[in-house]
Amino acid sequence: MAAYFLKKKCESTECFKNYKSHVEKVHSQKRSNYVIKVARTDSEAEFTGAGFLRELEKRRIEAHSTVPYTPQEDVISENGNRVRVGRAKSLVKQAGAPSSYWAEAIQTAVDLKNILITK
Repeated sequence: MAAYFLKKKCESTECFKNYKSHVEKVHSQKRSNYVIKVARTDSEAEFTGAGFLRELEKRRIEAHSTVPYTPQEDVISENGNRVRVGRAKSLVKQAGAPSSYWAEAIQTAVDLKNILITK
């Protein structure tokens, strides 16, 4: 699991390239020639723009998007996001930190998810 923080929606293509490179590098150590074949996204503008779709097409990655305004289509990621936001709120509140540390709290919640053993 990874978290990328965008200042502008136009940064999504570059973040996806970084994510793809990281995931394929990590998984290629376990299984040779690991490639991402499908990108499933919500229907937000940053994932339906020409630049993002062109990048997927160039890499031969199939684009799947959910129907707009139907979070129930993506229950697993929506639930995961809700859990991480809750953890981040708890971290910020417990530390007595200002809300400007929001990104760091989210990254910590993601890192905790990645290192903790769960069933």
